[in-house]
Amino acid sequence: MKQRAFWNLFIKMYPEFDHEVYTAWSFGENPTILGQRVIEGKKQATTSARVLYTVEQDSLPFVGQLNMILNENREPMCITITTHVKVVPFNQVGYGHIINEGEGYTSIEQWRSDHYHYLKEACQYYGLEFHEEEDVVLETFKCIYPVNSKH
Repeated sequence: MKQRAFWNLFIKMYPEFDHEVYTAWSFGENPTILGQRVIEGKKQATTSARVLYTVEQDSLPFVGQLNMILNENREPMCITITTHVKVVPFNQVGYGHIINEGEGYTSIEQWRSDHYHYLKEACQYYGLEFHEEEDVVLETFKCIYPVNSKH
């Protein structure tokens, strides 16, 4: 289903959002698997490097923001609404946020190792370095409209 068609179905169910704007994005690694975890309620948070918002000339997420989560083919999977945003140094991300990311990490060390490498690569793409003291954006959200909703 195309993004515009999915948005129109969402608006039919939730007309109060008719004049809202949304962002459309996918998770960096395994977008379809992680999008499915969002739909199942297992994934309710994500982390991104703060500097990438500046480089990509994108605004930070905000509470109440609507997000269309896409699969690896850029097709819609669900609509989420952002419920919390916090900017902290990477090395201060807490275990609660890690659990809310719903990716199965059982330790802060394991999460930090995997996410450090991912964020470092994402920054290197723009010729930037990423360090453990760099700010990251912690975004919490909830799924309000999955693709398989009854229309």
